[in-house]
Amino acid sequence: MTIGIDITKGAIQGAFISKDGNVNVITDNKENSFLSDKLVFESSTNNYLVGNSIDVDNMDYILIKNVFSALGTRKIYYLGDKKLYPQVVFGIILKAFIRRIEENYDVKIDSVVFSVPVLFDSTGRVALIQAAQIAGLQTKRIINQSSALLMFLSSYMGASDNIFLMTYDKYELYGGIFDIDDNVIYPGFVHSDFPDKYSEISNSKDNIIINFSLDIIRKSKIKTTVLKELFFVLDDTLYDEIPDIDDKIKDKLVLKTKLNNIRVIRYGSISAIGAALLALRFDDMDMALKICPRVVNECLFKSVSIALKSNETKEIFPENISIPCYKTHLFLPSGILQSEAYTSVVLGNSNMVYENKFIGYLELNRLKKSFYKKEKILVTFRIDKNGIMDVRAERKDSNKKVYAFITTESFMDGQEILEATRLIKQLIDNDCLTLCF
Repeated sequence: MTIGIDITKGAIQGAFISKDGNVNVITDNKENSFLSDKLVFESSTNNYLVGNSIDVDNMDYILIKNVFSALGTRKIYYLGDKKLYPQVVFGIILKAFIRRIEENYDVKIDSVVFSVPVLFDSTGRVALIQAAQIAGLQTKRIINQSSALLMFLSSYMGASDNIFLMTYDKYELYGGIFDIDDNVIYPGFVHSDFPDKYSEISNSKDNIIINFSLDIIRKSKIKTTVLKELFFVLDDTLYDEIPDIDDKIKDKLVLKTKLNNIRVIRYGSISAIGAALLALRFDDMDMALKICPRVVNECLFKSVSIALKSNETKEIFPENISIPCYKTHLFLPSGILQSEAYTSVVLGNSNMVYENKFIGYLELNRLKKSFYKKEKILVTFRIDKNGIMDVRAERKDSNKKVYAFITTESFMDGQEILEATRLIKQLIDNDCLTLCF
């Protein structure tokens, strides 16, 4: 069975749709809150414990929310005498979570659809696939949080035609216009860079949210009169911080935009349910088409560029381009007698390299050394349906292949993944992996 898993809030939430069409939502602790916040190593028993009700005095532990942000890096965690990469830590957590579902619901889970933050880059997505592999799961798809939200809204909230979706949480605010036709949802993102100093001078978080929201609506360059609905998805923590926040947001947006069809929704588990709707397509297409006939046409949230010698960027893929996609660029190595060439690949909309997020290095190997001319290399960049980037290269004059890679130190090799898989199997065989409440 394929399960939908959302990791956008620094925690794990899962959902699957049973054969009778019911939605089953599973969080990572009994109280249905978002965060089982620790992975703990209990040295006296050699047990690994996952949970948020564990006394960690004199024990090694890792805060789970830090692991999600470290996916795609080469950070090392120490538990007992073991050195663990983020993929291994997340693989252990994921395995404990899946075992709980299998035991409580009498199902067998072998594959997963992930919902991830929209700014989760290619490196992090590869690391996520490796973590799932370590946990014994095949990754069927990785989709953006926005896509999962839209699948939920179109299936269970009656969203249709032109809608505007905005989300706000403690990590980011973004929005976009989404054109829904019979079968496909076409997204178009807008991100707010409203001055952060406004947050410092305002003591009202709902006013901050409103001003960021209006900034997004202005940037979208759409007349609000053509919108059928505006959905605003709010982080659960805001409901604890601000009494009646949904009414406050709705009233102020109605006043500012003159829109009457505004619906404020609590985030809850809807991204996990959206991922489960896509997961159902891999198990039971007939039921999936009845519940959610539409799919989302995924796109890039921010542009992808390569670095130039001037520390400026050259855009490869613009923001909002549909994926999968590919583009070919002419690349001229910077000097003669070169057998290798490197440049940075970054994610972001700034013209300056250092203001964007580093993805990896574009590396070209086995170039011809020559005193007389520089080689002309055609480099084709590809982004697949999971948002993962790859490159191919060839010589322009002869069409002969050039070795091309996007290198990063964060990926585990095959041997490291095999060893991590054996570690988890050993933990399970020895009954040393426990989900605690």
